[in-house]
Amino acid sequence: MRTLLTLIGLAWLTLLSAEISMPAVFSEGMVLQQGKPVKIWGWANSGEPVRVSFREQVHFVEAHDRRWEVSLEPMPAGGPDELVVEGYDRVVIGNVLVGEVWLASGQSNMVWTVEKTSHAEETLADADEPMIRIFKVKERALDEPEDDVEGEWLVSTPENMASVSAVAYLFAREIHSTQDVPVGILLSARGGTRAVNWTSEEVLEKNPDAENHWVNYRRRVAQYPKEWAQWVEGGGVDKAPQSPTRRLPSGYFNGMVNGLIPYTLQGAIWYQGETDSWNAEEYVRMFPDLIVDWRTRWDQGDFPFYYVQLASYNGKPGVDINYPHIRDIQLKSLEVLPNLGMAVAIDAGEELDIHPADKRQVAHRLALLARNRTYGESLVDTGPMMKVVNFAEGQAIVTFTNTDLGLQVKGETLNGFALATGDGPFHPAMARIEDDKVIVWSELVPDPDQLRYAFRGFPEANLYNGSGLPASPFRTDKRPRGDDAVVTIPE
Repeated sequence: MRTLLTLIGLAWLTLLSAEISMPAVFSEGMVLQQGKPVKIWGWANSGEPVRVSFREQVHFVEAHDRRWEVSLEPMPAGGPDELVVEGYDRVVIGNVLVGEVWLASGQSNMVWTVEKTSHAEETLADADEPMIRIFKVKERALDEPEDDVEGEWLVSTPENMASVSAVAYLFAREIHSTQDVPVGILLSARGGTRAVNWTSEEVLEKNPDAENHWVNYRRRVAQYPKEWAQWVEGGGVDKAPQSPTRRLPSGYFNGMVNGLIPYTLQGAIWYQGETDSWNAEEYVRMFPDLIVDWRTRWDQGDFPFYYVQLASYNGKPGVDINYPHIRDIQLKSLEVLPNLGMAVAIDAGEELDIHPADKRQVAHRLALLARNRTYGESLVDTGPMMKVVNFAEGQAIVTFTNTDLGLQVKGETLNGFALATGDGPFHPAMARIEDDKVIVWSELVPDPDQLRYAFRGFPEANLYNGSGLPASPFRTDKRPRGDDAVVTIPE
């Protein structure tokens, strides 16, 4: 009996001495969101009293089922300060700033690092900025949602910023310089991924298209050991076979997003869609589902979600058909959900490289959306958007919105338009500007009833507004991609 009581006592002491723990995102150098209630959470013994103090605020809470959470009252930008959490032990997190926090996610063009850009030297020369911090989430796909992520906060220095997302960093830098507040980016991105990888299983279960992705993943898992063995037997000369985890539905949501929820955000920026273009029709639902999923789980309302329409590219078979359709879906998604913004990048690509080396335009256009719509700077944040097309007397008359300072052509002639009739082929067309309209015609299509603009993988598109922002690709028809569409992803 004495021994049993001793063991019980030691177990109780062990519980009492268990350390308070917090998610990795709550660590040295972090940035908290200004002007909103800020959620702070972690783990402790069930029933353990927890005291959280930051600046002049002190909050008390008791851990339930090992988890505790408090909400700091809205705070002004500034810092650095210390966040102190006390229970049976004490955690002190230093060098904490308060400012603007954005989530940056997507696939390889969001991953693309500063050191790989054509402007790396110039960009990194100005990277000593302690008020900019990026929390870089480690890439991992998991079968089940994880309560934490792996990652660390990086203060902006040339050394640190060389290996982070160029788009995320340049976006942060512009927000910092224009809003004069600290900026923190939660960078959670992985190359070659699809929307299905970033959406929770709970949401995917309601989407009939998701089952095909599970079938594909299981097939890859079964094939992978054989593929790996063949690669080893061949001396490892060719490219190693891709791990099937990259195709795990919900995998990157589980391993790289769930553990960030509900860290208080201002909004999200997103650069993805290249891989989904091979099954573009699914993206009509997959993309909005992802946005609603994230917004619902963060429980911070319809926070801003600004994304990049795919840049011009035509370096693989099928792209010339697939990319226009995914861009069309991205454009029309603006009408599906509130508080979305799209950065047009049709002039920011490279014909034979899916990863444009210059990320400045894309980052700047994302920042324009935030500066205008989130921070109220009252500036032009997007190029011309098709409002209505009328067909009359053998012409298409296109009326645009966002024609600030007038429609303009970069070059001698206006390019990128094509006309068709019925189910006939599209033919390149002539076009001219008249006020806020574009008149389009073609001798090969005397009675047109369908119009497309920049509807190619790498189009000759040169319509802008006076602010120098390009018009979005668009179409008036609803034709499917067709029987010749390439639907197999070139791995």
